[in-house]
Amino acid sequence: METTTVQLKIPTAHYKLVEEIASQSRKMIDEVLASFVSERLEREARLQEARQLMRQLGKGLGASKPPHDAADNHDVYLYGKPRP
Repeated sequence: METTTVQLKIPTAHYKLVEEIASQSRKMIDEVLASFVSERLEREARLQEARQLMRQLGKGLGASKPPHDAADNHDVYLYGKPRP
């Protein structure tokens, strides 16, 4: 994987925590920080995907009136079967 070197300024307290995590996990500080960044980017990608899905699902909402019994019969509408 191609990499880029960056200079990062973080609070000293955060750096000390990263040092501790690196020491406990027997990793280099840059490996720990790269892992943190990767995890955050993956989480952000999942959130963006979920937001896009919600936008797609929301299209057309409000275009018609919902059934008045939706609260009582939501299992029928969602799963096609009545509640036991």
